[in-house]
Amino acid sequence: MLLRSLLTLLSPGGRRGRLSILIYHRVLPEPDPLLSGDPDAARFRWQMELLARHFNPLPLPEAVQRLREGTLPPRAACVTFDDGYADNAEVALPILQSVGVPATFFIAVGYLNGGRMFNDTLIETVRRLPAGEVDLTPEGLGRRTVTTDNDRVALCKALIGQFKYREPAARNREVEALPERLGIQLPEDLMMRDDQVRQLADVGMEIGGHTLTPPHPGAPVAGGCAPRDPGRAGGAGAVAEPAGALIRLPQRPVGAGLRRGACSDGPRERLRGSRVH
Repeated sequence: MLLRSLLTLLSPGGRRGRLSILIYHRVLPEPDPLLSGDPDAARFRWQMELLARHFNPLPLPEAVQRLREGTLPPRAACVTFDDGYADNAEVALPILQSVGVPATFFIAVGYLNGGRMFNDTLIETVRRLPAGEVDLTPEGLGRRTVTTDNDRVALCKALIGQFKYREPAARNREVEALPERLGIQLPEDLMMRDDQVRQLADVGMEIGGHTLTPPHPGAPVAGGCAPRDPGRAGGAGAVAEPAGALIRLPQRPVGAGLRRGACSDGPRERLRGSRVH
């Protein structure tokens, strides 16, 4: 009772309403030392059970509309996912359904059906490196020793830092060349398929656009929005069938309204007292 009263004070309803938004990217089947910021299934279930018990989870469109109207309930909260990872459908969705929490999924449709973001290419390459020394001189990192999980985490950070500010088309070519040069086969099922997006929509989850190929957080920003890949358009209007037909919400670009965190930094709660514009 005391906790609920405190939460109501921090997140009131009505005209003074505040909306808490938890932003996720992935929910992993098991803990992963290379993705330590993303919750595993057990931790995510615990978070959603707490949310359902102590907050009033709402679908994002309803919450935004009620925030504008000044009719939010106290302790209003939304859950969103960025990018469209397959584990959103495979791991997160059954938990959301069992707990009764709605969510909105912002899909980067350019990566559906076998695509992979550059940072994931680097992480999955490092994951598959045999223990020992690896020559990363062509990538500007010299020779590195990879023995422990900490070594792999440090190498992931170094590689992502080395590539993330480069021009996107050139960056993608250079990043994809790395596993090929090292003879490493990468997974092609990290992102959702069209049928998994349809599954989310069929059970009542909201689907939004998140550009075709979202830039990595920290990329150079112009005019408040991070640049997209040259020659690529984003948002629901640019999405090809069949996944595009399921998008019911307009695109939420990086930096617009809600600040997007790093690719593996887990959920962020945003308490917003102002109206949504």
